[in-house]
Amino acid sequence: HGMNIDYVGHPLLDLVRTPEILATPQDHQRIGILPGSRTREIASLLPVFARTAALLLGPFPTLEFVLPIAPGVDPQLIYRHWPAHLPISILNGEKRYEIMRSCRAIMAASGTVTLETALLEIPTAVAYKFSPISFALAKRLVKVPYVSLPNLILQQPIFPEFLQADASPWALAATISRWITDGPVRKHVTDTLATLPQILGEGKAALRAAAIVMETLAAKS
Repeated sequence: HGMNIDYVGHPLLDLVRTPEILATPQDHQRIGILPGSRTREIASLLPVFARTAALLLGPFPTLEFVLPIAPGVDPQLIYRHWPAHLPISILNGEKRYEIMRSCRAIMAASGTVTLETALLEIPTAVAYKFSPISFALAKRLVKVPYVSLPNLILQQPIFPEFLQADASPWALAATISRWITDGPVRKHVTDTLATLPQILGEGKAALRAAAIVMETLAAKS
């Protein structure tokens, strides 16, 4: 439409990739659980993530599962959809980036959080369950090869996506298992994620955006 466009970068770079957060030591036995913040998301995905966790404890009995709770989410909602016999640490989400960075791998609902985990360079299995009507409409109206932001930006399925019936505990467990141990599969993911900050541009996006606005206003005055 003939408009001038200035790309200023992505504000998440300044929030996520601070020296303090990136220096967080990784716990090779820690798996992150991020089921979203909406009641429907949690109700549909958390039971799947719980069954995945149970499957992973077979070959990896020392794993620890952590869930940094999203703001506004009632912890009772989490406990309602997570079996009492399955250990999990429900953590304050105030330090969620440090918690994510400490994880060996993550299971997450599709959304902005996948870009956060990508910028933290943590392999993530992405899942989502739409209502049948919403999924049918989305397939007709939205023509994109992926649903998660990192895959769209990198133009490759670096984060495996499990949608609808494909979001099964067995599929998720198989993927997470390949990331728990060091090897070429994990290295490919982490090496690719390391290129993402450069693609998104430099930090200080908000400052650059403000400077452009001020310059534009000054030029018109």
